[in-house]
Amino acid sequence: MAGDAIAFLIKITVKRPRPTDKLIPDAGYSFPSGHVFGTTILILLVIYLVIPYFKNQETQFLLCALAISWLAVLIFSRLYLRGHFASDTLGSVLLAASWWEVSQMLYLKYYDTVAGILNRLPLLQKKIRSKK
Repeated sequence: MAGDAIAFLIKITVKRPRPTDKLIPDAGYSFPSGHVFGTTILILLVIYLVIPYFKNQETQFLLCALAISWLAVLIFSRLYLRGHFASDTLGSVLLAASWWEVSQMLYLKYYDTVAGILNRLPLLQKKIRSKK
């Protein structure tokens, strides 16, 4: 959700107008593409957190190729419908990948701190004790 907020803040800061010859009317600004940003984040989530649970490498490769193909089709549709410029979609992919990396870095840096705070919460301690 924070990534979508960052994409929105960039969108209202840059205020790049959409292409004028749109096939389907669309409101708002063009850069970055929210559809491409959100889909890229979802695909990265699937690639890094879901696909590793599949043990077969062929299945992993097929799912990864399918996810990347889905993103390519989405980018093509945004360009075909003239809702975005090519730089809007490429910028969205790069922005989403950057946000993914920053999120991973923050997770790794603050995991122990947040886990320690959550373990001291009384509500969570009751649930932990009741499981024993």
